[in-house]
Amino acid sequence: MRVRSERDYRFAADAEAVWAAMNAVDRFPAWWPWLTAFDGVRLAEGERWRCRLRAPLPYSIDFTVVFTAVVPGQRVEARIDGDVRGAAQLTLWPGRGSCAVRLASQLEPVAAMPRTIGALVPVLARSGHRQVLDRGAAAFGHHLR
Repeated sequence: MRVRSERDYRFAADAEAVWAAMNAVDRFPAWWPWLTAFDGVRLAEGERWRCRLRAPLPYSIDFTVVFTAVVPGQRVEARIDGDVRGAAQLTLWPGRGSCAVRLASQLEPVAAMPRTIGALVPVLARSGHRQVLDRGAAAFGHHLR
């Protein structure tokens, strides 16, 4: 089961502030307590981040993010591999005193637990994915203030 999503978020900060916060990689574990392991150093093309995410259900997901394209202040593209695999793109649209961000991803569970949940209860898998993204965006917006 492949989970496709497109989520749009608007932040009450200009694009420069949003981009600066996206580059505050060292702060990510404090912002997102469900990110239980993280070794990212910087947001740049070719960088590889290893992550462990505590899912809304009682298990964790280990994955690697490899940045395939980074255009500062505009967009990020990445490949994801591990317990889930696929691709993600993040695009920024500056506004007057705000910034819209679109996160699009196509992910497929590989590990047994998320694959089983996705096969047996796909609504729960999609809902959990959206919940993680929305909670992450809300926490990001909170730290922008």
